[in-house]
Formats: sequence, C-alpha cells, structure tokens
Amino acid sequence: MKSVRVFLSDKMKSVRVFLSDKMKSVRVFLSDKMKSVRVFLSDKMKSVRVFLSDKMKSVRVFLSDKMKSVRVFLSDKMKSVRVFLSDKMKSVRVFLSDKLR
Repeated sequence: MKSVRVFLSDKMKSVRVFLSDKMKSVRVFLSDKMKSVRVFLSDKMKSVRVFLSDKMKSVRVFLSDKMKSVRVFLSDKMKSVRVFLSDKMKSVRVFLSDKLR
C-alpha cells in the first residue's frame, strides 16, 4: 500500500518526488539551476529536514515520523535519482537512467 513516484522533466530541470503512505505526502521541488529547494509535507506539520551541500551537488531530505525516514539523493550531474523508504526494514529504490535527461 506504499508507492513512490518520481517525475522527471525532459531537460532534467525539475524533479518531483511523491511519497504516499497513509495519506502522507512529501514533495520535493528543485529549481532549474539547483538554487532553491522546497519541501512540502502534509501531515500535521511534522518535521522535515533538508540538507543541501555547499556546491549544490546533493540534496538530502529526511522525514521523521515514528522512526520512518525518506532520503532523496541527487547525483552530481543530475543523472540519477535514488529514493529510499525505510519502514520496518523495507526499502524502495528508484533509479533513473542517464537517458532520461
């Protein structure tokens, strides 16, 4: 009953990550030049932590909700996106090939 959807634009300008888990959603929007990151969490205003590297190469999103976490890793050249969902030792990985740019 859990799904992760990753939407990637044609020119790798935006990445959207949707996590559906008991009516909980996390949306990550990346700007065209990786200058801004917006995270929207719809679940009773629970905490979300966003860590952005100094060179804007990687983005990590942590969702704390009853020992559940969501991590979004972006590669240096925006070639791949990995989504890890940890919930009762279950994991979901989404890989986008280089040809999806």
